[in-house]
Amino acid sequence: MTHIRFSKSSSPKTYFSVGAGLFFQFGLSFLCFQLSLGADDKFSMIVSDSSRDRVIHLIDEDASGTIEADREGEFFVFYDDSSEGPDLSTPSALLAYGESVLVLDGGTLDSLLLLQDRDGDGSANGVGEWNVFYDDSSVGPNLNTPNSLVRRGDAEILIADDGGSQALILALKDENGDGQALGDDEFRVLYDSNTFPESTAQLTDPEAMALGPDGALYVTDASRGAVYRLVDLDQSGDYSSTEEITLFYSSEGEKLLADPEGLTIDSNGYLYVTDEDSGLILKLKDLDGDHQAKGEIEVQIFIDSSAPFGLKDTNDLTVMTDGSLIVLDGSRDQIFHVSDHDQDGLALSEGEVKPWLRDKDKLVGTPSSVIVRGNLIEDQKVVFIRGDFDSNGQVDSTDALAILDYLFLGNFQASCLDSGDADDDGRLRITDPIVILTHLFITAEPLPSPFTQAGEDPTEDSLDCQESFVSNQVAVPEE
Repeated sequence: MTHIRFSKSSSPKTYFSVGAGLFFQFGLSFLCFQLSLGADDKFSMIVSDSSRDRVIHLIDEDASGTIEADREGEFFVFYDDSSEGPDLSTPSALLAYGESVLVLDGGTLDSLLLLQDRDGDGSANGVGEWNVFYDDSSVGPNLNTPNSLVRRGDAEILIADDGGSQALILALKDENGDGQALGDDEFRVLYDSNTFPESTAQLTDPEAMALGPDGALYVTDASRGAVYRLVDLDQSGDYSSTEEITLFYSSEGEKLLADPEGLTIDSNGYLYVTDEDSGLILKLKDLDGDHQAKGEIEVQIFIDSSAPFGLKDTNDLTVMTDGSLIVLDGSRDQIFHVSDHDQDGLALSEGEVKPWLRDKDKLVGTPSSVIVRGNLIEDQKVVFIRGDFDSNGQVDSTDALAILDYLFLGNFQASCLDSGDADDDGRLRITDPIVILTHLFITAEPLPSPFTQAGEDPTEDSLDCQESFVSNQVAVPEE
């Protein structure tokens, strides 16, 4: 078994972390999250599971480009109620913090926990492996509904809390090195909606945060479907005037964002915002220097319901070093890899949205936040049988039904889109199940290669095949 061990090794592993938004340390390096694994350079994630109230670790142990949760060495429980520590209620955000992991709980716990696997057993459930970093025992404000974490500078942790009648953004810093931020001098209120007159309290429902390359703090407002830009203009250490809190993007009129849930920023300054209700992901950038994103050029629909797999409940996302995204979908209990293969600035084409998690035993509940290490394995050629869309080794009517389910219901999770392209036109659409049924019950004409034997797709297209049933001969059921 592969064990997870935190260590101060000579070759620390670098993690890129997201609470409800990316912490991006613009400059020479990202936040260093030193996690030593039994197998070096494996792509892995630490994920909060909000429906099962635990934190898990997923590792691409076999370098296949996907995680199979039921495969030994690819799924670990990092923290759950078997610990003597506080039981998680609704873990909403994660953040890498030195050699540890910060877990923000936005349910009944309303606390920030610090976890570290000290004994190398792959979890942080043991004695001395957890402590409360911030909770209501602090002299600072009590957390109500905290939902987002971001790290600023060397050691300052920002928390967004959209609770009830008061919206807050707090800054925490462990000044004395005790692994907590409970002291009088270890918290600051950066933003308090109650300090503004009601008519001018612009930011009322902060949901996700991300630091931009310009040093500004970008925050989504879930109730207004907007993104705000916060800048400390007077160098007072907080955001206490309306001039310091300006509207960066508003969906008013367009209604594109009903409930912006996730936010991340890439190295080129593009903001990616997810909408929990629709699965939409917007791509925003201020191109004319007015500190706003508006118009068709500055506001693009990166993913919508027409995209492959039709994302539905996008909880969180993070950007990889190659510019691709990792997106969590709470309705599908799935983790997607999203990349702009055709370089058109969008991810709406076949093969640009791929499921990364294979979880037959349903070990993963509802992924809500993620910390990512390493890079995804480059796509590898997989042999398949054309028409065998459900990957059971046969071409039959169930394949046609599976394609229809995938296209119109979104329940079927395909592992090989290429196999469903029955007419080999480079697209997966309604004509493909018709071709399969015509082959089975009318003409018996063979489908395009590879058909009689498994093989690679001879046609270059954007359809992806991650895994398939490999057989030397197609078994066609008797009529």
